Amino acid sequence: MTDFKIVRMREEQVPSVFKLDQASFSLPWSERSYLFEIKQNETSIPLVADLAGPDGVELIGFIVVWQVLDEAHIGTIAVGEAYRRHGVARALIREGLGQAYARGARKVFLEVRAGNLPAQALYRSLGFVDLDVRKGYYADNHEDAVVMILEPLEIEG
Repeated sequence: MTDFKIVRMREEQVPSVFKLDQASFSLPWSERSYLFEIKQNETSIPLVADLAGPDGVELIGFIVVWQVLDEAHIGTIAVGEAYRRHGVARALIREGLGQAYARGARKVFLEVRAGNLPAQALYRSLGFVDLDVRKGYYADNHEDAVVMILEPLEIEG
């Protein structure tokens, strides 16, 4: 599946982003949060993966990366269940981090649920390593978060 495009998230996509967020996480962001990222947060890099199909364009994934000075942080990322394991998340991460790098980021942080082993494996395959554990980080079930770091952030030429 190579016919998806990664583009900046637009306001009219927020309902679809929110629906995918709800399907993916027990603690989804609000639609208002995504609107803030698009319209007001100057540190934000909100991206979506769109797939052209017979019924029009379908949103199949999204990522929000924040970039402040030399640091980036992956705030959230999700891919629709039918499109997982097809390189969509990897492409979203690479594009988001590429844009953060262009803005000056040279290291990246993220938190991931301790039990989300597939996501941890993806991040490790991209060069992230474990940095710390935040005990009871997630409010819904008090699951620990693994803090991961990628340093230095280098973009392939």
